[in-house]
Amino acid sequence: MGTFAAYCGAIDIPDEKREEFAKSIMTLLNEGGMMNFHTVSLYDEEVNLLSPLELDSNGEVTFYYNYFEENSWEDAFFSSTNSLLMSEKIGNSTFNQTILACYRLYEYYTQSFGVVLEDDICYDSQTIGWINYVLKRNYAVERPKRLLEIYRRICKDYPDSTKGDTKYAFDEVESLALSQIRNKVINWSELYNLLYVYGGLKKVYEFFEIEPEELEKLPKQCYNCQLPILEQAVKDIHVNHKCSLEELLDLIN
Repeated sequence: MGTFAAYCGAIDIPDEKREEFAKSIMTLLNEGGMMNFHTVSLYDEEVNLLSPLELDSNGEVTFYYNYFEENSWEDAFFSSTNSLLMSEKIGNSTFNQTILACYRLYEYYTQSFGVVLEDDICYDSQTIGWINYVLKRNYAVERPKRLLEIYRRICKDYPDSTKGDTKYAFDEVESLALSQIRNKVINWSELYNLLYVYGGLKKVYEFFEIEPEELEKLPKQCYNCQLPILEQAVKDIHVNHKCSLEELLDLIN
């Protein structure tokens, strides 16, 4: 049990950006109150002192204490050589927020798609606001809004959970979508598309409790009435042009 976080995606940061990325990570860690201990001798007694984080000769640092939280958690690790950040339990206070900010930084440096997981998918704008303040940037919350790509990413990164059945990935993204809709981060149409790709019209109708006869009563230009047209178009592309699911998802995106 406990709170864990990770970056779900490839760490494919361009070589020319790795030094900048490492400096930004170290800035976030130190500004967020992450510290190390070092031991000194005083009158034949050993005393532990706090010190800011610094990369060692191998370009690595391990840490577990947060000054602002005045608490220790499990070891976290960063290597500037391969841009790898790793953490175990991170609690739910300042240690947590600082680690999440570091993971979120991957979203703005990696070339392929990925998102941050913190027992769920992290999409809060406050984390980005703090990153922008500390690093003097102007990042926006973008990736966590792209439901279809998140769905595809989870299927790829957690094959054991989705082998033979994509229910795990769908359930994760469905939960994210509903919370995002409540917080006005995304609109309903993005969830419609995800539902459609996952289970076709039947899944859409089941989720929104739409009876087939109800469609006849809806205005012809409404989204629900357009879904059968979308369904036929996707089938035609898939059958006639041998289009893969990957390509179909790109088209719908």
